[in-house]
Amino acid sequence: MKLLYLAPVYINDQKPDGVAKKVLNHVAEFSKCFDVFLMSYGDGEIVTRHGAERTTVKVERKNRRYALYEEVEKKAKVLNFDCAYIRYPKSERHFIHLVKKLSVMGAKIITEIPTYPYNGNATESLKTFAISILDSIYRINLKKYIQRIVTFSDDDVIFGIPTIKTINGIAFDGVEKVVHTDKHTSINLISVATNYGCHGFDRVIEGIEDYYAKGGKEDIRFRIVGDGPAIKDYRKKISQCHHLGGRIELNGFQTGENLKRLYDSSDIAVNSLALYRLNLKKESTLKTKEYIAKGLPIISSTVVDGLNDDGNKKYVLLFPDCGEKIEVEDIISFYHKIYDGRNADEVADEIRVAGQQICDMNVTMAPVIEFLLGDRK
Repeated sequence: MKLLYLAPVYINDQKPDGVAKKVLNHVAEFSKCFDVFLMSYGDGEIVTRHGAERTTVKVERKNRRYALYEEVEKKAKVLNFDCAYIRYPKSERHFIHLVKKLSVMGAKIITEIPTYPYNGNATESLKTFAISILDSIYRINLKKYIQRIVTFSDDDVIFGIPTIKTINGIAFDGVEKVVHTDKHTSINLISVATNYGCHGFDRVIEGIEDYYAKGGKEDIRFRIVGDGPAIKDYRKKISQCHHLGGRIELNGFQTGENLKRLYDSSDIAVNSLALYRLNLKKESTLKTKEYIAKGLPIISSTVVDGLNDDGNKKYVLLFPDCGEKIEVEDIISFYHKIYDGRNADEVADEIRVAGQQICDMNVTMAPVIEFLLGDRK
């Protein structure tokens, strides 16, 4: 069976970001059962990947998304896809036209909505507002052509379409576990993200400042890895604090050995702590799955779905999802509960093995593949 994977995202073959890695891992998983054609963006081009083959078409039109849709139609006429998996790009006239064409050709169609609900982002700019309005107008047509929506929310139906509920997964084989080569004399926190306000790391900075202002004795370190719009605010907040003593590091974007070194010297990973700023109640991030595959316990303001079984919740410290500073004493207690009397590498093994049974890609994609291989509905 021929499967179209439509991902209207940029994929850098040499340095794929988190979304690109997820798409490529999806393709690897689908390829176990289907003949997969991945269509996405490259540098000024539309890229089609079919196994080891990579073909490109230069994009001359201003709106590359429409150019991508046109190329998909051309491919569909020749290849006659049996099914399609689409990373949802928001609805408008051209997208509805495309899914209608694929449906009429006989393709079984699934679309993945990475974040739902998503209208909380619609007021960021005039452009995003216009996109949101078009989406709300045109998405009522999706149920005519799409059989299932993949969601990481708890919704049974979205836009009148039955859902396949799963969680974000990663390929564990592609992630190295942390190696604690030295015994740490400090409690080392790490976050690795493109930093936005919803991550709420300002809450940790304020918490550490408050801890030392009150005479705290434990050595707490927080390494913020990655760029993003919130870094400017973090830098300003750090400059206004007087008790941090250089314990907050802004490391910028890191990869390769530098990132491995930062991970290996870390004890606890920091997940999003301010989703309320996006009006979200739940998330299923790739980043938490990377932390789990690394073997790190996690602090978060939302449930970490990859460690949500009763036996694994002990590896997650939940804080209220609000604007208040993080209580560092709670982190210290969590650290000692996890690590005291234990070999740190054994702890990492436990976390990795526990999470792999829940959020490895072959587990999270199983219901999607089962639906696509099943009888046409």
